Amino acid sequence: MIWQHRMCKVEDGLFMLSAVDDYDNWDFAPDVVSPKMAVAGHLFAPPFAPFIGPAVVKGLAFIDDEHLLIVGSDGSLWCLIGNPAATGRIVKLEVEK
Repeated sequence: MIWQHRMCKVEDGLFMLSAVDDYDNWDFAPDVVSPKMAVAGHLFAPPFAPFIGPAVVKGLAFIDDEHLLIVGSDGSLWCLIGNPAATGRIVKLEVEK
């Protein structure tokens, strides 16, 4: 799937995003760090663990002013907001009762 001009993969508890506008660039440790570089995240590592829980199973892009990527696990939904290579953040989506 494409999200924020990046190729996005979600598998085995990881989210992986290519470099911006370069879908073949998966260099997660480039010589020069920039907001356009490829990004990978393991949702079981701090600061997310143990909050995310079961393995990530799906990712779904939702485009609006904040550029959201919704990530689903077996028991919860999470949302990546903004650019994860810059000031992006992740929040848990809650169901109101």
